[in-house]
Amino acid sequence: MFSVLILHTEDTYNYQKKLAKMGENINLKNISGKKLMCSFSTLKDIEGKIPFKNRTIAFSGKGDYHYLTYLFLKRIKKPFTLVVFDNHLDNQTIFDKNFISCGSWINNALNLKSVEKIIVVKPKKEFSDNKKLKIIGFEPETLERDLKKSRNIYISIDKDILSEKHLKTNWDGGDFSPQMVLKMLENIPEEKIIGADICGEPDENNIFEIQKSERINLMLLNALVKSPIFKKEFVS
Repeated sequence: MFSVLILHTEDTYNYQKKLAKMGENINLKNISGKKLMCSFSTLKDIEGKIPFKNRTIAFSGKGDYHYLTYLFLKRIKKPFTLVVFDNHLDNQTIFDKNFISCGSWINNALNLKSVEKIIVVKPKKEFSDNKKLKIIGFEPETLERDLKKSRNIYISIDKDILSEKHLKTNWDGGDFSPQMVLKMLENIPEEKIIGADICGEPDENNIFEIQKSERINLMLLNALVKSPIFKKEFVS
């Protein structure tokens, strides 16, 4: 069974009432110095507010907070494969090693001993000279093959991988449709998924996009959980 956490980093989830009912709502809005990046001391403050639960699916707000994935990853002590859906490869060099950012957190994840492999799904396949990092495009069969020997899988989804005709996040979008993401997810056995997180919310002033984002969030949650307990809630 999964535990669902709604991390209120900003106000976006205030307008996603169906999603908010699906899990435990955690208020992080009063913590300053967290947008786009934060110090590791601030990250520790954030972590103190997030309950430790097995098999968590967390919704963390805009892509500005994608680095929160690292909090969930470092709690995992058994070997696992990380699968990331993102329009950007978040392995940029950060100016100060005392900070973590939405553009650098993959580097932190690569240094975790429990992380055996990271597969990043992007609109365009790329080569990586890091043996632990593989970058693929829309390749459901490749993903399925690469995960065959993985006993534990963690999934992180940034919805900016989607084309802007499907959802306008506050970052530039990719060219995936929601159905393409679902296709990539459908062959991952639920029993292997040890956790997941989803970010990539629109601007909180754009109610129309927020409504679209909620529908996509519920679709993704349904795909990850594969449970009739949740499925009956997803009827619009």
